[in-house]
Amino acid sequence: MTSSNPSESEFDESRQSSSSGDEPVSDSGGEPVSEVSGASSEEGQADVEQAVALASEKPEQEGGKAPKPPLEYEHAIEEVEPCKRRVLVTIPRREVQRFFADELSEIKDTAAVPGFRPGHVPRKLLEKRYWVELKDTLKAKLLLAAFEDLSEKNAFAPISDPDLDLDSVELPDEGDFVFEFSIEVRPAFTVENWKGLKVSKPVYEITDAYREQRVRQILEAEADLMEVDGPAGMGDYIVADLTLRSGERTINSAENETIRIRPTLSFFDGIADKFGESMVGVRAGETRTCPVTVSEECRDAELAGKTVEAVFKVRAVKRHDLAGLAKRFGTTEAALVEEFREDLNRRMASYLESRRAERLRTQVLDQLIGQIDFDLPRDLVKNQTAREVRRMALELQSEGFTKEDIQARLNQLQREAAKSVDRLLREHFVLEQLAEQEGIDASEEDLEREVIRIAEQTDESPRRVRARIEQENAWDVLRNRVIERKVIERILEFAEIEESPTTIDEEAEDEGLEFALAESVARPQTDEAADQAPAGDA
Repeated sequence: MTSSNPSESEFDESRQSSSSGDEPVSDSGGEPVSEVSGASSEEGQADVEQAVALASEKPEQEGGKAPKPPLEYEHAIEEVEPCKRRVLVTIPRREVQRFFADELSEIKDTAAVPGFRPGHVPRKLLEKRYWVELKDTLKAKLLLAAFEDLSEKNAFAPISDPDLDLDSVELPDEGDFVFEFSIEVRPAFTVENWKGLKVSKPVYEITDAYREQRVRQILEAEADLMEVDGPAGMGDYIVADLTLRSGERTINSAENETIRIRPTLSFFDGIADKFGESMVGVRAGETRTCPVTVSEECRDAELAGKTVEAVFKVRAVKRHDLAGLAKRFGTTEAALVEEFREDLNRRMASYLESRRAERLRTQVLDQLIGQIDFDLPRDLVKNQTAREVRRMALELQSEGFTKEDIQARLNQLQREAAKSVDRLLREHFVLEQLAEQEGIDASEEDLEREVIRIAEQTDESPRRVRARIEQENAWDVLRNRVIERKVIERILEFAEIEESPTTIDEEAEDEGLEFALAESVARPQTDEAADQAPAGDA
């Protein structure tokens, strides 16, 4: 299973290699672990001239050149944190000379040196002239050879690139080449007791009320809003001037806000949980009020945790024009509803299956994560949390929240992001570890079936889905998704599953529904000095 960070869109792929045939490096405790890689060390250093000569005398095997010997080096691994290792690498001078000789052999027949024909430049002169010029290339090849060999030996299971400043690494003119780097690694644990988990499998029964609600939601998403002359009902919209007051003080106001009547109205820093019951029945020209509980994160410390009053001066009542939508389709409203109802029935089976799978997955992971205690890579958590905060902030900005509003809620965003990232990473590492334990992988046929499944869900062609995955370089993301689902399926094969009848109705789905208003209870700091006078009659 490809080790990667689950987020994103942006996914950091972990390198994972098979054993190279050498004995694996022991990586235990906090003590450095040292090993000599390759052949045994010899006293002294070989001369560069001798290395070049030896390189030129290597016999060729049938069909090509003799394979290049692996890099010989020493390394020590130290655990500096539960998921971080510091690695010290020492490459003997003779290996530096051997790699340099290889570089010289690539250019010796074409090297241009004044006074000499190409291919006839003395080796000593080549060495002297091209050492500085080839130094960076040589350093890069030595570093790469060491990294690749460490990875092949499974010295550690990296989840990030090495923390190494290449510019600060110096390849000396004499002596051994020594460098060190730190790298974050996967948490080390095993998943035990994953067989015999007890889970509840929902068996859904859908009420007619829920079906009608879903059909209406689909139609409303396509219909225009039309002003009506009559009382507002739940689900209708009001266009209103809004004033928020604390006693006689006006703390914020907004004009011509279009607000949907839902049981709850949420502000950026407060919530009106009696909004729906306060607004049902209101007509254009009327004024209604309801209490708003201010959150503890409110920018105004005097308001935090208190209850203020929201005053709505209603200018208009609006409703979705389903009749007008039907007319656009050249049919009646009743016929349009029936057509969408049939389409909903076709889609409902897929929707419920996805919902059931997610409930089962959550139950499985709740139990596995609860029984395994492991530390997460600190830098990975920090970076992923920062990325999630940025995503959430951009989402709020696109919904109309100001930078001041977002800044005021920054602490809350960070807490929510940290909690989300912690859960996602634990899920990922647990499923990844169990996939390795059980030898679960994704075949090309599995990936093709997943592409077809996505195409069916998104009403796209499989070719278009493949093109998008290719463009986003997301094949590893898709592979991980398939593997994780196969791991869950394996766990469920051995689970004790009890069916649980579950009714999906309008009331259950609507419970806690709210309309989010892109406004704050307390106005931005740049405006706080204004409107301190007592408010007049609304």
